[in-house]
Amino acid sequence: MARMKKPSDQIERLSRAVHPGLMDAAIDPDLMIVLILANLMSDRLWQIRDRIVERVPNQNQIERVSPHSQITQEMLSFIDHHFTHDFPMGTAERVGTLDLQDERDRLGAQAVDKIKEQLWRHVTRRRSDGLLTPALDIFPVLEQDRLPIYTYSTIDGLHAMSRLLKRKKHRPLGLTVCADEATLTTSLASILHGISLADAFIVGSPGHYTTLLQKNGQRFWCNGKPEYFDQARWHSLTHGPNAADQFAEFDRRVPYADRFISMFGTLILGGGISTIPEDELKRFETDCTDFFGFQLPPFQTLHEQETRFATSRATRAQLLQLDNLSGAEQVRNVMAELAQGYDQSVFDQAFYCYRDIIVGAPGAYLANALRGPKLRKLATSVDSFETALEHVGRISGQVSIFGDRDRVAVADEVLLFDSGDDVDRGLLLLALLLASAGIDDADKTSMRLTVTDKGSFLTTRNRVIDVANGSEAPTVAGAVWMTLDQAALQVS
Repeated sequence: MARMKKPSDQIERLSRAVHPGLMDAAIDPDLMIVLILANLMSDRLWQIRDRIVERVPNQNQIERVSPHSQITQEMLSFIDHHFTHDFPMGTAERVGTLDLQDERDRLGAQAVDKIKEQLWRHVTRRRSDGLLTPALDIFPVLEQDRLPIYTYSTIDGLHAMSRLLKRKKHRPLGLTVCADEATLTTSLASILHGISLADAFIVGSPGHYTTLLQKNGQRFWCNGKPEYFDQARWHSLTHGPNAADQFAEFDRRVPYADRFISMFGTLILGGGISTIPEDELKRFETDCTDFFGFQLPPFQTLHEQETRFATSRATRAQLLQLDNLSGAEQVRNVMAELAQGYDQSVFDQAFYCYRDIIVGAPGAYLANALRGPKLRKLATSVDSFETALEHVGRISGQVSIFGDRDRVAVADEVLLFDSGDDVDRGLLLLALLLASAGIDDADKTSMRLTVTDKGSFLTTRNRVIDVANGSEAPTVAGAVWMTLDQAALQVS
């Protein structure tokens, strides 16, 4: 494949927010904040919230009868029952594996190798603890310098992933990994019973993420999909005649924790910079110590290093604007106000993660599409415009995984799920052409995808192709929503 010029730094960073992978989020943990915000914008999340509320007895007394513990347990029970956790080798089988050299080229060798080392240590620990089942054993993949294609998704992406479980009689609402469960739990807790976004805290590592919540002095620990502790449950585990060791119980579940993530910002241990304000970090430490009964290992490490506090990603005043809203549309409106004038803020990035078709730098969608492993492989067989059209024409499904034309599915999603509307197909077609070594560079510079309220049109020199049916059209028709070409990758 011919090497294309790399996207500008701005487009590359925004492209990570479009569909964050494990490496993206490990290097830039702010993406976990972005995923939570994008979840809140989804109508599907609010529909799930309503289903959970219906399960709670004494709905009119939610704020009086053991409120937070009860509804948090209902939330975790619902997630456990309706979402399937995908283990690493299941992800490799269903989605594929990623060449880590490609990630080094994109993100830098030092950063990628450090994360690979962390994952190796994490799996080694599981093996030493006797917990390394075949589904968890990624050593054979790592030894080939590859990794299961982990992508972290909004609730809508998780719902689409459930399509891959074709043998399930009753298909779940979503297919998740631990990072998804951390962001989903935080998002749902915020809209279920008023846990403030300012009181959500994630502790973890590239190998595992876990969520701590707090409201009105009640604290909760949601460790992955099935495991939940309120204060009483943790106390019963670690106190009494058969008490388990507190440190060992935490360390077994969250080994090598090296990062803190809050809605204010993030801190990776060893990095020296925190965008979580100092007073908020101290508050979270107090909450954790009160809950667990000892100082967590990552906080011990934190006190052994010098930390500089930088500007937070969100202020308390901004986060409070997102508390106690009544639905997804209201969230989207508030988010648009918060993002106004702050390009690449977590609020701005959330619209890319949500896949809104109207964004300031749509080249981020093209950049994400061009690096997709499935797209790159298919592009090696494209030697003409007609061949690319044929590949797109073989996509059997006509509907986007997001259901609406005003949201964008990237190329690897269209290929994975074998479905896409004209917008998704147009992005796939353009990406195939630009990634192909068989297409003349002069022709590539003339190619442009224009998405309008009437359809999606691929123009090249003197041709206009209506992507919906693959036929030539006299002209681009309709009011323009989005345009994409090579130049869109260089916005700065």
